[in-house]
Amino acid sequence: MGAPRRRRGSIPCGTRAPCYDTAPLYAIILSPRIPLSAPAQSAAIAVPAGHPARTGHGGIVLILVTLLLFVSMDTLVKDLVQRNPAPVLIWLRFLVHMIVAAAIMLAVPRFRPFIRSKAPVRQLVRSALLMTTTTTFFFGLMYLKLADLVILTQAAPLMVVALSVVLLGEKVGPRRWFGVLVGFAGVVIILKPGFGFEWASLFGLASAVIYAIYQIMTRSLSGADHTMTTFFYTASVGAVVMAAIAPFFWQTPSWTDALLMLLPGIFGGTGHLLLIMAFARSEASLLAPYFYTVIIWATLLGWAIFGEVPDLFTFIGAGLVVAAGFYVWHRERKLMKMRGQVRA
Repeated sequence: MGAPRRRRGSIPCGTRAPCYDTAPLYAIILSPRIPLSAPAQSAAIAVPAGHPARTGHGGIVLILVTLLLFVSMDTLVKDLVQRNPAPVLIWLRFLVHMIVAAAIMLAVPRFRPFIRSKAPVRQLVRSALLMTTTTTFFFGLMYLKLADLVILTQAAPLMVVALSVVLLGEKVGPRRWFGVLVGFAGVVIILKPGFGFEWASLFGLASAVIYAIYQIMTRSLSGADHTMTTFFYTASVGAVVMAAIAPFFWQTPSWTDALLMLLPGIFGGTGHLLLIMAFARSEASLLAPYFYTVIIWATLLGWAIFGEVPDLFTFIGAGLVVAAGFYVWHRERKLMKMRGQVRA
């Protein structure tokens, strides 16, 4: 059995993972560029010469820093959106992100050929999905507690598992379906139907659903474009479309706010790069549990900056969502070990 085939010119693929021939289901949310189908015998991971091995723990620190950046971006936006129009913040978030991506692509000669996409329509649809999920999330920040909104979006990995059956034809066993249903029960508890339901919670729910579809769309691009192509196109639709909308909502910000409004795009663009680096150094199955640290960051920052304390419903629902996520991750990791796709 020969060494596993690696795509020509590959470096860490997609916005969240390296491009290697493995196909774990739950890792779609974390490894969206993994091929839709791949033979089990190609599961042994090949690391390009000169790159750190992915079997270690080098990506853990990077993933923790990445998640702190993302939650810091959410916290900053929650503060800014109280004084500035959401459409303007959304536009600047994508505009700065796109400038960062373009600067990196042009500054590194070997990335320049990847500016052109082989699947431009799918790239634009994916970018539009990101714009939509970001829009619903930003509007949710106007009305919901930071931790509540972040916890709702943590149901996205479970939604990916469910949607992959319909959109990708994946097979999900009864145990993983049980985990998904438990997670959805947690979401229902957080929404508190009949016990002080907040209509703004629908923003968080919509953001999670759209983000799950966005991840599946990212995975569908696995065989079409290079990592940096996808990275470059990520913010394109948001930057262009919101540029046409933002002028209708423009309000001249204070000098302080004007400077702060540049940070979400910097945090977002940097975060995507760190994600690529993290998954270049460690396996997706190793890093998956650390994504739930965003709940800790969001709870602490929400309390420290906004004086927000999640209620009992949120704590119970969050417990179910996290427990379900860990259970589905455990089942996926076990199946991957059986296929020889991860080391025991």
